Amino acid sequence: MMTLADLPEAVDAPEDLTGPLSEVEAERWETCKRGLRQFRDAWHVAALSVDIALRGKLWRAEYDTAAEFLAAEAKMSTSNAYRQIAGAGIAAILAGQTTFELESNEVSRMRDTTVGSTPEAPAVTSEAADAPPPMIISQRAAEALGPVRETFDQETAAAVYRAVAEVQGTDTVSGKVIKGIVLQLPREVDRDALLDHARKLAQPQEEPPAPAPARDSDPVKAFREYVVTVRRFAQAVDGMAAAHAAAAQADPEATRKMVDTMGRHMKTATKHFPDV
Repeated sequence: MMTLADLPEAVDAPEDLTGPLSEVEAERWETCKRGLRQFRDAWHVAALSVDIALRGKLWRAEYDTAAEFLAAEAKMSTSNAYRQIAGAGIAAILAGQTTFELESNEVSRMRDTTVGSTPEAPAVTSEAADAPPPMIISQRAAEALGPVRETFDQETAAAVYRAVAEVQGTDTVSGKVIKGIVLQLPREVDRDALLDHARKLAQPQEEPPAPAPARDSDPVKAFREYVVTVRRFAQAVDGMAAAHAAAAQADPEATRKMVDTMGRHMKTATKHFPDV
């Protein structure tokens, strides 16, 4: 089983590098491809494999351009690849693995994947002896932490995620929740103040009770509104049988699923019908 520790350090290749891979490069190339194949679900390991292959231009062994490599091996666009690479360091920190100082989103966008300058290689930092328990973060959540990573650093971004998870008592936090909290975080504060603010925002908010639906004081008039609704429904489904027959002939499986869904809706609706 391949782990993040099995990945070699990323080395930037010269801009004009061409030709066949050396023996060392060929071995690194195979390692990158193994990482992509084995860790498609562990997205940050795959992203770091992509980063190594891009920065070393190892893709030239089998592809003409970096874009072709990304489409064939990583199944992603260039922009998506660099978004994942930018957040991979946060995921690695939370997973309790070696941390990487990766480039910012802005640098990623500026980098040309086939020609042009290449940013400095990410620095690898040592893991703390008293590391907290590992956590998993989704790609969307890591991407949502981008502003914190760019303003502070990857460690602080990971700490914000961990703080939110601890307050909410969960192992993982959705990207939607993280994005909502990050948008409210102040920037001109120190790390401790930032984490305190994140913890406060992570506290469960009491939702106000939903207002009761307005009802007409005249019961006969109120019931008439339901009759009108049923009449509109009857008019709206005119031709449904013919549409079902045509759909069933074109795609029986998809049509069956839609019929099942419609049946559930109808069952719910009939619960509210009067016993007449």
